[in-house]
Amino acid sequence: MFSVIGLRKLAEVSIVQTEEEFWKRFEQYRPHFDTSSTDIEQAHGDCDLRLVEGVEKVIQPVLGSSGIKGEPWHQNLDFYGDGVRSLEVDSSRFTSTLIPQLHALLKGEHENFSILIEYYRNFADEPLQKVGVLALFAPRILMTHSLVKVLEHA
Repeated sequence: MFSVIGLRKLAEVSIVQTEEEFWKRFEQYRPHFDTSSTDIEQAHGDCDLRLVEGVEKVIQPVLGSSGIKGEPWHQNLDFYGDGVRSLEVDSSRFTSTLIPQLHALLKGEHENFSILIEYYRNFADEPLQKVGVLALFAPRILMTHSLVKVLEHA
């Protein structure tokens, strides 16, 4: 069962009322990486790929492979050098027990990265209906109030 109190054992938790407020805070919290040279950018990309693999190791045993053809989750593999691993998930299938496991990945070489999770109600159908957003950072967790309600009733 989901508990904000349980998340507070992992990190500082901030719950915002609107998605607009979420994105403002997300930009404030998100670290910015130096990708000023090809070597630095390549090293950052390699580190990012290791986080991609870590996310897959956490989620695949529970939900199977990431995909966009009816799978309950999708990991955006685009690399922008921003340190954000972006996931889209089916809110009815993505269990909140995965949150602490994903948060645990944000240590060592990944402590300045973040994992952004957008939750959708009807993940297999168009148009998608977003129900909330969560961002994991090593020192904090940011989420929308609407997502708290969804997770509490899952």
